[in-house]
Amino acid sequence: MVRRPGGEPAGWRMDGRRDQQGLEQYIALVRWDSALPIREAGRIKPNADYADYYVVSITGLPARRFTQMLDSIKGTTKIRLNGKTQLPATRVAVTDGALVFFFPRNERAITLRDKEVLFYRPVGRMELRVKFSPKEMTYLRQLEL
Repeated sequence: MVRRPGGEPAGWRMDGRRDQQGLEQYIALVRWDSALPIREAGRIKPNADYADYYVVSITGLPARRFTQMLDSIKGTTKIRLNGKTQLPATRVAVTDGALVFFFPRNERAITLRDKEVLFYRPVGRMELRVKFSPKEMTYLRQLEL
């Protein structure tokens, strides 16, 4: 959620323009779907793509609005490692109301030495940014992405 100075919620439309009436606000969940704990929890269906891709999803946005723009979304959605290396999404899909992004694992492996992994996706004139810490993404003492 975006807040105005003073802490009041501000409405934003998907094109990034401020909605003075606060009509449309979205609370989105960005989840690392290919992480082993998420897969084991059974919240998503197992998929063979998880061996070849880091899979990140966004739920809470009106995904149907994006179906006509999947190619442009793919080209602008990236994972940045340690503020330098960028992994672009090579595939994007709309599944069960979620935008699902696929980043190839063979481009560069994410390791525990990576202090920060940043998922970012432009939304109009705004940018959705979510930081992940590989150190916090371990399961049974192994990095499981």
